[in-house]
Amino acid sequence: MDKEKVSEFNDKAKNKIKTFFIEAKVPLILITILLLIDLILGIITRFLVGKMPDQNVIDRISADENWAHVSVFYAQNQCIDENSIKKLEYDFKNKMVDEGGINEKKLDFCSCYSAQGAVSISYDSDKEPYKVRAIGVGGDFFLFHPLNFVAGSAFKDDPTMPNYIVLDKQVAWDIFGSSDICGEVVYIEGFPHYVAGVVDRDEGRFNEAAGLKEPIIYMSYESLSRFGEIYSGRTVEKEISETGQKAKFGGINCYEIACPNPVEGIVCKYITESCGLDGGSVHICENSERFKPMSLLEVAASFGTRSMWQKAIYYPYWENIARGYEDILSVLFVIGLFLKVSAGVTVILFVKSCYVRRETDFSGFMQKLADKKYELEVKMNDRKKKKEDK
Repeated sequence: MDKEKVSEFNDKAKNKIKTFFIEAKVPLILITILLLIDLILGIITRFLVGKMPDQNVIDRISADENWAHVSVFYAQNQCIDENSIKKLEYDFKNKMVDEGGINEKKLDFCSCYSAQGAVSISYDSDKEPYKVRAIGVGGDFFLFHPLNFVAGSAFKDDPTMPNYIVLDKQVAWDIFGSSDICGEVVYIEGFPHYVAGVVDRDEGRFNEAAGLKEPIIYMSYESLSRFGEIYSGRTVEKEISETGQKAKFGGINCYEIACPNPVEGIVCKYITESCGLDGGSVHICENSERFKPMSLLEVAASFGTRSMWQKAIYYPYWENIARGYEDILSVLFVIGLFLKVSAGVTVILFVKSCYVRRETDFSGFMQKLADKKYELEVKMNDRKKKKEDK
């Protein structure tokens, strides 16, 4: 008899487990699909962020995650020159030491600045010049912006040796018929400049739309000021020698810094304060935070109004690329968030249905007990009556 009861109990348990998995099949499949799609979106997000080396300078200079990469973009009505950058960094250092409590000896950071314009170059001072877009750079520019060198390498930021340039591969072929031209001389406004390296531009719809459709050369900011035209900001022409030679000072529209960030947001805060400009004249972006969930959520929340830009800023191509991918990644983030919420709601509904079923089963069990009790009471009453009748 006991064996029959045990067997009956086991059969009931197996049937309940089987019923549970049959009913859980659809929710489990749905949850798995939702989380799998979310995982794929996460992989795509990491891939796209990894495609932007200009946004990942911290990975190249420090294994410590407590660093911040901040970019400052000046409006075109601002006259920003090297002295402006020096003042900004001086004020920033003082704030980090005095207010941030950072040891001055341990305050180590990298920075760079740039201006966009154009120059006319030729391989012979007597030949017709070749006009090309140019970026005048200073500081650790090539650390922040690793280029795809096909020959040579970047030049150093050395005031005593300002006449080095990096040519685009298309320009090198147009002028010399080869990309293997390191050490060759080109002339800009009759002044010799030496080719330090040759780079290949990134291709693709995004890159071309961002400003890489046409070739770009890289030179020192000093050379661009003296021998070229600057488009990215307001300039002031001044004499730089007794012979009457003039140069255009100003036009810097991008400053970048990578610095230890002991307190979240402190580097961005002090850089903003050190700029001394109102929000209409400058745009400051913390690149090390821009692709994190809360930042992408803010981008998604500003969808539609984000393109209504009222600041006259000449963005360099790397920032245009980052802003384009920022829009894409914000959409992927919202989709991923929807998938996570959907999976969570599915789990809650399934657990609730299991709970309701359990309550129903328990109520049925209690009802059976009540019925058994009633039957037992009836039988006992019948027996009692029979005894009384006898």
